[in-house]
Amino acid sequence: MVLKIAVIGAGIIGLSSAVAVQNRLQDASVTIIADRLTRHTTSHGSGGLFVPEAEGIPEALGNRWGKDGAEHFFDLATSSESASSGVSLVSGLELHNGEKLPPWANFMINLQDIPQELKPYFLKYYKYGHMFTTAIIEGNKYLPWLTNRYITPYTVSLCT
Repeated sequence: MVLKIAVIGAGIIGLSSAVAVQNRLQDASVTIIADRLTRHTTSHGSGGLFVPEAEGIPEALGNRWGKDGAEHFFDLATSSESASSGVSLVSGLELHNGEKLPPWANFMINLQDIPQELKPYFLKYYKYGHMFTTAIIEGNKYLPWLTNRYITPYTVSLCT
């Protein structure tokens, strides 16, 4: 008997979930139920920085998801598929007033305190600052990349 699984939505979360199910349960039948596809989804027009916030779930689970996501996006950003997938690396600043670093900081590349020469510019209203490198995901490239690479008519049905 074939396991039948439905995923709601064809944005980044829906497609990523369908791909994850397909990769783990290769004999399952996956159906994506969505009212819009690729360029007509909110995910298509938005980009996103990989900063894995996971409030309201156990810390160990959030850490596992953060580690898995970091490996996926950082590997993709440094691969030959970076341009076609729309995943690349970008550096930035996180300014905050809390002494403790957020849990996602453990997954960032090259995390460091904000350099002394930048503190006058950025720490007027904040007590702390950190620089780091993470992945940026362009939805208008990542959605088609996910669809073309993983979603096949033989493994996933799409209902609109």
